Amino acid sequence: MHLAKSGCFAVSLAFLFAAPFAAVAQDLQPLEGDPLRDTRLESCAQTRGFALLRYMTPDGPVVHLSDLCLDEDEGRIVSAETRDGFTLVEKSRNGRAFEVLDSGNDKYSRLRVQLVPDEDAPGCTANGLHSLAYQIPSAKGLTVDGATALYATGYTIPATARKPMRPKTSVVLLSIRDFSQAELPRSLPQQHLPASADLYGMLDFSGDAATFSVIEGGGHTVGEAAGGLSLSVDGTGEVRASGDVTAKSQRLAGHQPHEWVSMRAEIPYLRGHVLGQTGIQLKSYGAVRGTLMDASGQEHAFRASAQLVACFKDPE
Repeated sequence: MHLAKSGCFAVSLAFLFAAPFAAVAQDLQPLEGDPLRDTRLESCAQTRGFALLRYMTPDGPVVHLSDLCLDEDEGRIVSAETRDGFTLVEKSRNGRAFEVLDSGNDKYSRLRVQLVPDEDAPGCTANGLHSLAYQIPSAKGLTVDGATALYATGYTIPATARKPMRPKTSVVLLSIRDFSQAELPRSLPQQHLPASADLYGMLDFSGDAATFSVIEGGGHTVGEAAGGLSLSVDGTGEVRASGDVTAKSQRLAGHQPHEWVSMRAEIPYLRGHVLGQTGIQLKSYGAVRGTLMDASGQEHAFRASAQLVACFKDPE
């Protein structure tokens, strides 16, 4: 299995806080010559998580990956964008939310972390797993030049498994989002880029390796689709993957000149986890780069993000 080069550079940020909330971070550039960053926390004594970071810029979203560690008692989150001063503001069966109260007039303008029941695979959720949202709706101190805000989505990691409970899945979703020409020559207005592209496939594990094979597009945007990913799982339950996919628009005729009709997409780096002590679920995020062909025959380079979600629970 081929994985893109990792660890092209690593900058130790040292121990950020004293034990028991010790979190040693490395800011990795996993793809040589590519601006993608993946921030790693080597330890987390509190609520551990992983997220896709969407930095909003005038040219579209710029995506990075980051481990997270949330100290709910002290009101601190450590990640690629570390912040202090959070207060518990909501608590119910629907989850918990924390805000920096003096950072804005309401929850939409404040720094905010929210934990809610898992939203990606209802009915197939590891115990203690939550979906996670983290927002910094202003440009103060963001690490990406030109970014005006940050909106991150992810999940908590209550437990991981060395392998899934079943070697095969019934249906797996690969979702491509955040299409952008930020950091690239802009040849299309943002509104002509796809809003999303969903692809369905099968995931087949053998030992600590797996193959994801695309079967079809998910509709709404994509019709025909093909390709796949090669995955590996290490001894801690962390997943790595890379691969290529192709897709065609579900719209067959009547295009405007700048509407996309097909795409080629490389997913050179994807990271995630086999979740739950029994390995009930897989969640992961990654980076996408590729080209769109429009109805006039022109090709346009793009970047995007990927999310791969799988359930290994026996069908009911």
